[in-house]
Amino acid sequence: MKVKFKDGVIRDCTAPAEQKIFKNSTPVGWVLVFALIGETTSDNVDAILTPENISAMTFIPEPVAGIGETSEATEDKYIHLFDYNKILSSAIRYAEDVSQTRTEIQLSKDL
Repeated sequence: MKVKFKDGVIRDCTAPAEQKIFKNSTPVGWVLVFALIGETTSDNVDAILTPENISAMTFIPEPVAGIGETSEATEDKYIHLFDYNKILSSAIRYAEDVSQTRTEIQLSKDL
């Protein structure tokens, strides 16, 4: 899967997970969790994770090909997420193979 941020930057990532947050049984907002995959630094992460840049993200599934067929990631399979405006946390887990470095991210909206 790939994520495209509002500024057009595209990065490999894991599938996103959204979680509704409640306080005293009242819904108060959403938390989004996913991980960027690939070589990065804290400076790269800081440049990507800005309130403006996370306000519109598109998650694009990788094309899947079976035996004798091709399946493309078409627009109707994209996940469009809007209005996230806070960065709750980010943790970079460096790997010996830098292409496998994972940056775990938690974002929120309406919290």
